[in-house]
Amino acid sequence: MRPVWIFLLLVLSLAAVACSSGSGSAPTPTGIVLTTPVPNPTATPEAIVTSFEGVVQEFEVNMAMNGSPQQGTAVFTRKNDFAEIEIRLSPGGPAQTVTLRRGTCPNPEGFEESLELVIGGIMRQELRNVPFDDLVSGDRTLVVNPDTDSFNLIAACADLPRVE
Repeated sequence: MRPVWIFLLLVLSLAAVACSSGSGSAPTPTGIVLTTPVPNPTATPEAIVTSFEGVVQEFEVNMAMNGSPQQGTAVFTRKNDFAEIEIRLSPGGPAQTVTLRRGTCPNPEGFEESLELVIGGIMRQELRNVPFDDLVSGDRTLVVNPDTDSFNLIAACADLPRVE
């Protein structure tokens, strides 16, 4: 009779562990706040912003243009006072130029900085010329051109969010 009780205790313990882990999303670590989505009129209408103790640490924007078959995301992560950017676009194709500009999509106004090429739909780079906090001032746009020769044509674009 004793092995049956041990078996039942083991089954009940395993069931309690499974129920306590839940099927929902993992809890957010203390101090980290996922802000309300910020409007982004260029694609899916929101940016996802992650802050820690009131300081923005990361934000993600959706990249698209009306009628463009190319879409994806750009994630900006704080690295000290600057940012690292990772772009993932689909479908990936030939080398594409990327620029950080002033203004908003679909008609950005002024050129600010050329970034590394997107190759096969992927690019990762540390930005050392623009402080991270300037990226969330609401007046910058990320533009991906269809190739390396078409500076005035836009394959994907996203307005960076304004976070106060």
